[in-house]
Amino acid sequence: MEILSGAYRECGQNEFAVTTAHEGIRLAPQSINGRVILASSLARGGWPGEARRVARQLLELDAGFSVAQYVARQPFRDPAVIERIAEELKSAGLPD
Repeated sequence: MEILSGAYRECGQNEFAVTTAHEGIRLAPQSINGRVILASSLARGGWPGEARRVARQLLELDAGFSVAQYVARQPFRDPAVIERIAEELKSAGLPD
């Protein structure tokens, strides 16, 4: 589900990204990556309050989470994609 929701996010289908990420979290409640994708999709889609709520949940599961460490592990070749995701995650309240 994480790969599908990330793909929806990257092709601009935020509502599908959000729905799919929610389903992935339902199936794997401890999923950090699912919450990262959900938070960035919510931020990108114009739901900042929801993005912050998901970010708080993520930090409850992983207090040491950092945007910099997360984006350093991403496979995207285009630096603009990485920067956009990083900015979305920071806008959701996740620490750099």
